[in-house]
Amino acid sequence: MRAFNVVIERDPETGLFVGYVPGWPGAHSQGASNEELLCNLREVIEMLLEDGEPRLESEFVDVRTIQVASIWRAFRSSNPDKSSPFWRHTGSLRSDNVAHTNSFATPTAGALRKIAADAGLTIDEFLRRDDA
Repeated sequence: MRAFNVVIERDPETGLFVGYVPGWPGAHSQGASNEELLCNLREVIEMLLEDGEPRLESEFVDVRTIQVASIWRAFRSSNPDKSSPFWRHTGSLRSDNVAHTNSFATPTAGALRKIAADAGLTIDEFLRRDDA
């Protein structure tokens, strides 16, 4: 008996469960329930294995959950009147406090410290905020 990693998602438009084996073209299916999807995937995989060993285009490694602080929301909520020296009339951070990369603005460490201080927090407290 063989084992394969399967990624399962729910299609927001149809509500169907959609699954696939990462890196294996053709190894995908769908179902109205998780159980139906897994049954359908087993059938597809068994059928594909009849043609021989799969030639995987990539190797499944891992799935992780990461937390990301939304510094902009916290910054804006702590400066609703845009009174901070970082705001211009356009509502954006001044360029001398921002590192620009591929037209995306990323605050510098100094700007982050200022944003945290404006919110009355240390930088560590700011980055650990649940609502950020």
